Amino acid sequence: GKTNTPEWGLTLTTEPVLTGACRNPWQLTHSTGGSSGGAAAAVAAGIVPAAHASDGGGSIRIPAANCGLFGLKPSRGLTTIEGTLAECWSGLSVGHVVSQTVRDSAAFLDLITLTAHDLFANPLLAQQTVGANPSFSDALKQAPPAKLRIALVTTHPTGELIDTEVLAGVRAAGRLLESLGHSVEEQPHPADHARAAGAMSKIIGTHVLQSIQPRLDSLGLSLDEAPVELSTKVMAKGGAKVTASDYVKARDSLRRLELAMHAFHQTVDIIVSPVLSKPPAPLGWLNMNSTDLKDYAAKFSQYSGFTAFYNGTGAPSMSVPLHSTSTGLPIGIQMSADWGQDALLLKLAAQLESAAPWPRRAPL
Repeated sequence: GKTNTPEWGLTLTTEPVLTGACRNPWQLTHSTGGSSGGAAAAVAAGIVPAAHASDGGGSIRIPAANCGLFGLKPSRGLTTIEGTLAECWSGLSVGHVVSQTVRDSAAFLDLITLTAHDLFANPLLAQQTVGANPSFSDALKQAPPAKLRIALVTTHPTGELIDTEVLAGVRAAGRLLESLGHSVEEQPHPADHARAAGAMSKIIGTHVLQSIQPRLDSLGLSLDEAPVELSTKVMAKGGAKVTASDYVKARDSLRRLELAMHAFHQTVDIIVSPVLSKPPAPLGWLNMNSTDLKDYAAKFSQYSGFTAFYNGTGAPSMSVPLHSTSTGLPIGIQMSADWGQDALLLKLAAQLESAAPWPRRAPL
């Protein structure tokens, strides 16, 4: 069945006009995050131990962070969307779950990982990701990862301010990792996030338009007349301006960033950063249907900035529920690795879960 999601999965909270706001089980006045907010609420409330989610810019990791759950965005090419669509948003979006435990995340990844006989399988990725292990679940039974080289990012990639409680959580995660024997060095993120965001906006805008246009044609409506939320319409209009050349250049730009990050990961195993620059937002703070587009865009930029880059490069990235605010709201910590290193992230997450266990669900 369905829970709740923002329109077209396009924003950082789950408050669609169609079905209403999704409330965070930890504090009902706050957002679950988006776009897989309904899935995260169901898991955090203890209705189910795991729920399907997809991530095209942070939509697994952000709800996981806001709801005190574990959420892994797999490497591009490891899974498909709904088993039939090879690449959603030109490969930016991938499918997996949000879960209470690392074990459950690994088990579901075993179920949905493409194998050699699947139409869109990437044998190189399967070999690199799992290696000699028969499954991700079996990888968790191995010894924890040895001394990893970890970059700790405590500055926003585009200069936005980061909340002090979020920073405290990132630095506490760094100390925990050091206590587990890993080498941690604080440094800025090495890549150009603004360049990635510009390329991704062209790709996503094009796909949003492609999704809406057939329905508009069948109804005889123009884009201006589209019965969608305002920011959806703005994104689709942006997509209408993207030429074929623009689209190809955007994909090439992301590919170059992917290669640059692969080179960076020859000396750094894991990048640790916030998931969001602020704790879970109050309901109504980020309004996808706001007529004040400048305010919406500014808040979107202030709140995000860390997750979408890894959708652009295709690298695996996870939110680990290691911290909380003084008022009890969860704060997730993002950890990312090189393309294909999903098993490494899961093993690290299991090590952290053992060292610093988190609540299985919200204290309703």
